[in-house]
Amino acid sequence: MKLRGIPKLLLLLGAFAAVEVAFHAITGIPFGGTGVLLLAVPTVLTDVLATDGGDGGAILQAQRVVNMDDMIHDLDPQATSLTALLMKLRKESTFNPKLDWLEDEYAPKQDAINNGAGYASGATSLVVDNGAFFRPFDLIHVPRTLEIMLVTAVVTNTLTVVRGFGETVAAALVDNDPLWIVGNALKEGDNMPAIRTTKVSNQFNYTQIFREPVGATRTENDSRTYGGMNLGRLRRKHAVEHMMAIENAFWFGERFENLTAKPRRGTRGVMRWLLQAGSGAAAKDMAAATLDETGLDSFMQDAFRYGNQTKFFFCSRLGMTRISQIAKASNKLRMFPQDQVYGIAIYTYLSPHGTAKLIVNNLFTGAETDKRWSGWIVCLDLADLAYVFFNNADTKLYIGRQANDVDGQIDEYLTECGLKLIHPRHHGYIKNFI
Repeated sequence: MKLRGIPKLLLLLGAFAAVEVAFHAITGIPFGGTGVLLLAVPTVLTDVLATDGGDGGAILQAQRVVNMDDMIHDLDPQATSLTALLMKLRKESTFNPKLDWLEDEYAPKQDAINNGAGYASGATSLVVDNGAFFRPFDLIHVPRTLEIMLVTAVVTNTLTVVRGFGETVAAALVDNDPLWIVGNALKEGDNMPAIRTTKVSNQFNYTQIFREPVGATRTENDSRTYGGMNLGRLRRKHAVEHMMAIENAFWFGERFENLTAKPRRGTRGVMRWLLQAGSGAAAKDMAAATLDETGLDSFMQDAFRYGNQTKFFFCSRLGMTRISQIAKASNKLRMFPQDQVYGIAIYTYLSPHGTAKLIVNNLFTGAETDKRWSGWIVCLDLADLAYVFFNNADTKLYIGRQANDVDGQIDEYLTECGLKLIHPRHHGYIKNFI
């Protein structure tokens, strides 16, 4: 008859005990004494709480269940605000890695006197900064004195004028006196005035190739981990890393094209467009002073001179603090939060000059002396910016880019895109405030 279950277990235990008794009888080693024992003696703890730290307690640290949040929290979720907004608001495609566009503007209406000694009230030959702005029979208004003059001839930068034209009285002019062109006045039956127009300018930028690989070994990917499947989490993380690379280029990138061997191109970012000489962008240097309401108003009256009356202000943390302080101290201005747009927190600041949509730009950080942009606010008219992607090369995740013999999986994010920024004078910046 075969023994099963508990009877079989008891029989085995009895046999084992008999073997141990025989061992002690032959070797002379007492039970519980020193020597080789077949059965290990347990460690007995006295007056030790089970929750004592280290491995001196009754519970080994390896026994404890890890209290791990089942989510891995990534830093800086608002790191790609400009790129995210442009991809939603103004997105274009191109079939050429060189982006071209044309810009034009209205004929200039303002100039200034260019003579260190100025001119007496009777002077009729006046040197100005830009004679090409004027034509015969233009009427010129001098804001400081309210005088009106009639232009009768233009030679290079020298105007011949009739002083005190109409109801006004001639007055002395000083160097850099502003001159405003208020139209022209011709006689009856006169020939038409000279044609005056502006030259269209060709602006350009390049698309840039951005690549971000992500991968995991088979073992790593199939392991049970906190935070979900490892490759899936890494894809989400590297998607943000990929967009952060584009964001950095859209702010600080340089325009270049190197056609040696394999072509390499870079896209020009916002700061290079605005800071280049002669850009015309509204600019205010606070010269290490505190940004107050007077300084902000001074900048806004220039920033909203051209373009739309609603613009986006990308602020350093310090810049957002200063504007918040100004809004709280003013009875005229209001600052209030909007619902998040595309996951980006946006505040609205109302001023007499226009509406500013405020967004924190965490790229503007660090001490101003380190040139890390902490004392900066950049104003952008997003209607005049565009995210431009190369044909069929908008952001894509390519699966399985690894070689056939790799024991794992490698994926890759790839984007070829560039920034289009139209009319820098529609944008602007405040810098170097504390």
